Amino acid sequence: DTKIDLNSLRIYSTTKLADNSIVLGTVSKGYFQLTSDGELRYELNFENGLSNNTILSVFEDQQNNLWLGLDIGISFINLSTQFTVYNDTKERFFTPGSLMTALLFLLTTYFFGIYITKFSNYNQLYGSIGALLVMMLYIYINAILLLLGFELNAALAQLKKN
Repeated sequence: DTKIDLNSLRIYSTTKLADNSIVLGTVSKGYFQLTSDGELRYELNFENGLSNNTILSVFEDQQNNLWLGLDIGISFINLSTQFTVYNDTKERFFTPGSLMTALLFLLTTYFFGIYITKFSNYNQLYGSIGALLVMMLYIYINAILLLLGFELNAALAQLKKN
């Protein structure tokens, strides 16, 4: 275990846990858990899995779980198990699934518009509620396309893993 320099941290909140360790929530460096001797037990920040580095509040519940109030929401940490951090080092803005989904959204919007104007007589059959049915169909089709994009990304990730 290593010591940390508390003067280098902008500490915003602290809590003493049931095991007598101390949790420090900082403004820009994440979460630090110290032993009662002041040695660093664990550090959690944006680089190793926390969704944000600004910890505004720290709370330990009755089951000894830790709740971190961030400036963008709440994070839950189960202290009774080993921490598991997923950190994807290859951050890509465009993935094959997102590109396929975007292209299919555009094609669907174009061809669905043609279908509505040329071939559909939903208004004669259903009246004004027909517009709602058509909109629901359009949303359903696009939701399926979104799931296909997710599935493509998951399948490619599985292939890379194997």
